[in-house]
Amino acid sequence: MPDSAATRTGTLAQHRPLQRFAFDSLGAITLLTGLLLVLADALWDHGQRGVGAAVLAVAVAANGYAVLVWRHFRGVLAQREQLLGQLEDAHARTEQQALELSKLSWVAERTGNAVIITDRRGRIEWVNTGFTALTEWQPHEVVGRSPGEVLQGADTDAATIARVRAQIAAGQAVDEEILNYSKSGRSYWVRLDIQPVFDAAGVLTHFVAVQTDVSAQKSIELQLQRARDLALSAADARAQFIANTSHEIRTPMNGVLGMTELLLRTQLDERQRRLADTILRSGRHLLGLLNDVLDYSKMDAGRFELVQAPTDLERVLYDAQIVIAETARAKGLALDVQVLPGNAPRVLADGARLRQVLVNLLGNAVKFTAQGRVALTVTIQPGGDGRAHATFSVADTGIGIAPKLQRQIFEPFVQADANTASRYGGSGLGLAICDRLVRLMGGELSVKSDVGQGATFSFTLKLPLATDTAQTQDKLATLGALGLEVLVAEDYPINQDVIGEFLRELGCRMVLARNGREAIELYVEAGGAFDVVLMDCRMPRMDGFDATRAIRDWERGSGRRAVPIIALTAGALASERERCAAVGMNGFIAKPVTLGELFDALVPHAAARGAAGAARVADAG
Repeated sequence: MPDSAATRTGTLAQHRPLQRFAFDSLGAITLLTGLLLVLADALWDHGQRGVGAAVLAVAVAANGYAVLVWRHFRGVLAQREQLLGQLEDAHARTEQQALELSKLSWVAERTGNAVIITDRRGRIEWVNTGFTALTEWQPHEVVGRSPGEVLQGADTDAATIARVRAQIAAGQAVDEEILNYSKSGRSYWVRLDIQPVFDAAGVLTHFVAVQTDVSAQKSIELQLQRARDLALSAADARAQFIANTSHEIRTPMNGVLGMTELLLRTQLDERQRRLADTILRSGRHLLGLLNDVLDYSKMDAGRFELVQAPTDLERVLYDAQIVIAETARAKGLALDVQVLPGNAPRVLADGARLRQVLVNLLGNAVKFTAQGRVALTVTIQPGGDGRAHATFSVADTGIGIAPKLQRQIFEPFVQADANTASRYGGSGLGLAICDRLVRLMGGELSVKSDVGQGATFSFTLKLPLATDTAQTQDKLATLGALGLEVLVAEDYPINQDVIGEFLRELGCRMVLARNGREAIELYVEAGGAFDVVLMDCRMPRMDGFDATRAIRDWERGSGRRAVPIIALTAGALASERERCAAVGMNGFIAKPVTLGELFDALVPHAAARGAAGAARVADAG
């Protein structure tokens, strides 16, 4: 490097006088030593030996001094050479660093990002032109100040500020997105990348921050988030509307179906029974349509869940057959149900939803078949993995479906063609719901058909085998006097009559409360001496949720046992079930209620009461 060589040559030139002085001194001492030796020799020859010896001694001393001077000077020269070499290396490194800094400065000045260099305490020492372009602050206005002091504003997230400050204080790198403000008050988002700088000894000296403007990306993110929130809000509003509509329809439907079911249990002539049965079947059909809409709404909102429980497949098949049997018989169709190779095992499944799929497929088969037969076949194969591989197939001899239309029939609100919709009716939701339910169960619903050749819908489920040995039985055949004392909180007069008649059929005594406040008063007056509480969730003055909370608080305060409280409500969404459980309810029955459902809900409490009574008798004996 020329500059380094010149520097070193100049430094050596500065030390040449000292070098000449040293050489001149050594030459003079050497000359003096030689003269002294000659003088000593002459004195020795003239017999002046004592003086000659003295002169000789001086000569020797002078020579020794000359040697010492030479050695010292040589050492000094060596040290200076070493220092000059170190100086040259240091100068070379300084030049290299200056070159690198020059390059970095060139890059920093020309980058579109804002670059900030601060001291170890976070005070600005240097900013580039990108910083000024982004923030509108000039370098002289910000030097000595912290970036946060000039860039952060009212809407800058406090938690982000705290994280950045903590990482700076700890000498750590920072990677954050933060809302900043320009000098004029314009807000913008940046990706903040801060790196600590350490010297050769590992001591923190500076921070280098690069701020990348991400306002455009952030704006898109915020728009997408708002769109998502709006969509969710719309879905929630739709679900709430459907839930409210469902509640308003289910409440009178409970009266229609309940009273009709009770009417059919009385003495009727053939015509009366046929008319009452038509009312019941029509009401159940209307309820089925309502359930289809509600189910699809829950599926569309992603809030639909299956309930796995030990399930008797043969019972599911029997129930599905019973629902469709009368309609098939009225059209003169044969309805066959067959399990291959023999009996169906008990499995873990959502029996109600599986029954719903089969009833829907059988109902469609009967609807679109004018003559011939409808067959439900279930083929069971052991899977060798603790699961039964069950293939369900519903075949008919009806009008069939054109191949080009077979995929679209699984779309919501879509039927094969306009003539089908006008001639056979229906909402177009049944197969869409079946398709989604089967997918939730782990299968895939498919169809094989052609026009005029009938249709076969099938799906395969891998169902875990149930480990319990309980056997299903006809609930209605076992109805008897349960002997329970039941507090019923219900504001709708027709439902009061329906529940009262159902409880009378089951041999239970009912105490009626017309709202939540009255339910609390009756419960406390009786000292909690009820076996079960049936609580409607939506009532005037006080709803069932607040009434349940108050009852539970009274029980805890008085040290009384917690009486089972069962929700009796027209609300059918999972969120309402969750609210019921959260306030301390023990069960849930959705309106319209059937006699069998009420029996199922009350039987466990009748059994518990009987066991407690037997225990008291045993203790008394």
